[in-house]
Amino acid sequence: MLPSNDGTDEPSNLFLMCRDCHDKAPNTRSVEAFLIWIEEQNWHENFRDEVMKEIKNFGFEDRVEELNEIIANKEIKDKISENLGVHMNQNGKGAQITISTYISALYGYLKEQDKLKVSQEGNNLA
Repeated sequence: MLPSNDGTDEPSNLFLMCRDCHDKAPNTRSVEAFLIWIEEQNWHENFRDEVMKEIKNFGFEDRVEELNEIIANKEIKDKISENLGVHMNQNGKGAQITISTYISALYGYLKEQDKLKVSQEGNNLA
């Protein structure tokens, strides 16, 4: 429990969590409710959901398989990484590359590839 909820700094009251879970955790006096919430957390599922949300934001949820192939290609991944920006986040926890930053770089790469494909198809018709 938080000190504001009469919690202490005793080891029995401490719980190790990732930053994301810490930020989302319920502020409750009920240890039982807190533990129920904790048991339902899954970092991998939460991360996947965040990635899929950003993919949908950029409108290419129908191209997930293609994105997986791009990410698996080290040469392409390195090229995409050159276009990533890093900034200090607002909560003072340092510089980071956000999921939306990486997905936007993938978006730029896909758009570039789409233009090349259209150009090549046009040249083949001529």
